[in-house]
Amino acid sequence: MEGGTQAALLARVVGASPLRNRVFHSLFEADLAIAKHRPWLNDRKKKGVDGSSRELFESYDLPALKPLLWRPYELASWNKVRISIEYHIDLDGNYHSVPHRLTGEKVDVRLADAAVEVFRKLTLIASHPRSFAKGSATTHDRRQASHKACLK
Repeated sequence: MEGGTQAALLARVVGASPLRNRVFHSLFEADLAIAKHRPWLNDRKKKGVDGSSRELFESYDLPALKPLLWRPYELASWNKVRISIEYHIDLDGNYHSVPHRLTGEKVDVRLADAAVEVFRKLTLIASHPRSFAKGSATTHDRRQASHKACLK
């Protein structure tokens, strides 16, 4: 967005803004002008509302704010899959174990760069390191007792 267009939009929103007739040749220049007028913009009384933007923020928004997460956001994708009879889920040709009692149920799967997390009704039921090697399987040794007996 051009600086002049941004200032025009701001002037339209603000109304009698001292920035209304200014022409900006860069976004940086517009940002400096807006920063200079920010106290005036935040402290002026709003029409139809009791108080200024600052007063409304301090009374409603500020008490509801929570601290930011301690770790950076991790991009992930979500899938819905059905658990197979072998109590594994198939994700892009890789197989990940889940509790055998959930065979046949649909679960939500979160695929991140380093992990595969399986959720049932918003509860984490399995977590595995993510592998990009096709055909690989990650299995926790919590197989059903009868299956373990067959291996002996």
